[in-house]
Amino acid sequence: MNTNKHICPLSCSTADEFLVVNDYRFYKCPNCGLIFMDPIPTDKELMKIYCYEQSKEKSTKFISKLNPALGKVIDNQFLMRLLGYWSRWVTRSRAEKSAEFIKNGLVIDIGCGPGEYLKAMKSLGFEIYGCEMGDNLVETARKNSGSKNIFKGELTKLKFPPVDLITFWHVLEHITNFNSTLKKVSEQLNSNGGVVIEVPHAQSLNFSLFKSYWTLMLLPQHLYFWSEKSFQILLSNHKLQAVKFEYPSHFPFVFFSSLVKLMPAFIYLAPILIPVSWLVSQIANLLGRGDVIRVYARKS
Repeated sequence: MNTNKHICPLSCSTADEFLVVNDYRFYKCPNCGLIFMDPIPTDKELMKIYCYEQSKEKSTKFISKLNPALGKVIDNQFLMRLLGYWSRWVTRSRAEKSAEFIKNGLVIDIGCGPGEYLKAMKSLGFEIYGCEMGDNLVETARKNSGSKNIFKGELTKLKFPPVDLITFWHVLEHITNFNSTLKKVSEQLNSNGGVVIEVPHAQSLNFSLFKSYWTLMLLPQHLYFWSEKSFQILLSNHKLQAVKFEYPSHFPFVFFSSLVKLMPAFIYLAPILIPVSWLVSQIANLLGRGDVIRVYARKS
C-alpha cells in the first residue's frame, strides 16, 4: 500500500497536492475538483480548535489574530454597527430565497448559530428546528428564534421529524463526515423536500489570487472547498439533484481583507481598496468565480 497517496473522499480518485499552509496540506481531486485537507484534525482536536463555549473576548482575539482587517472592524463601534446591519440583511435575504425555493413547511438549519435565520424563517410561516454543538449556542438560538426545537449535536446523531427544507449556511466545509451527513439529509427530507448549501468557493477568483492569504481559507476550521462539479457529484451520490447555483454578493470585501492579511499596511489604503474590493466581487460573481457558492437541490 502506498501511504503517500491521498484519496479524494468524494470521488475516490488520487488527488494532487494543491497548497501547503504551515502544518496543513490541501489536495485537489483531478476528477471532481474537490479541495480537501489531508490529514484532517481528529474530532478531539477540532473540539479544542472550535472551543464552542469560549468567551466573547477570546473569540474576538482569535478573529483579530486570523485577520487584522477583521480585528480593526471589531474594535470600531461604528463599523460593528454597520456589520450588524449587513448581517441582518444577509440573514433576511437567505430566508427569503429559501422561501422562494420551498414555499412552506418544516425547516432544519444545521449549525444554526445564534438562530437569527430560523427567526426569519419562522416569520415567513415555517416550523423551525435547528442544531448546534455548544450549550451556549443552543440556548442563544432558542432565545433568539423563540423556539425550543434547537438541539445540541450533529444531524446524524439527532432525531427529527420528516422535513421540507434543510439548510447549511457555511457549515458543510467544517463537517468531517460529509457523506454521512448528506445521506441523513436525503433520508430526512420529504419526497418534495429540498436542501440549500452555501460554502466558500473552490474556484473563487480571490482564492486563486491569494491562496493561503484568502480570508475564507480560515485554517484549520475549513476542511473542504467545493465547486459546481464537486457539488453535483456529492448530491448525485445521495439521491439529490442540483436545481440551481448562485454566487451571492454577501462578501464584497474579501479582496480587501485578503490584501490586509497578506500585508497589514494595506489597511491604510482602505478608502481606495474597499470600493475596488466591491467591484472585484461583483465581477467575480458575474463570471461564476465568486468567493461563495450556493446550491439549491431536491430529491431526485
